[in-house]
Amino acid sequence: MRVNTEESIKLGERIHGRFGSWEAARKASRLRNGVYLVPADDDKQEQKRHTAATA
Repeated sequence: MRVNTEESIKLGERIHGRFGSWEAARKASRLRNGVYLVPADDDKQEQKRHTAATA
């Protein structure tokens, strides 16, 4: 993924919003070949969180 594209910024915001901090996201992830792999989240759960946060 390229850095600072609209898609990567939105993904970063979702990850940060989900975990509350980058430190928490790193702790929840696995490091493989120099890349942090964050556990997948159910899109419906993510959408519910986003809707609740903006309501």
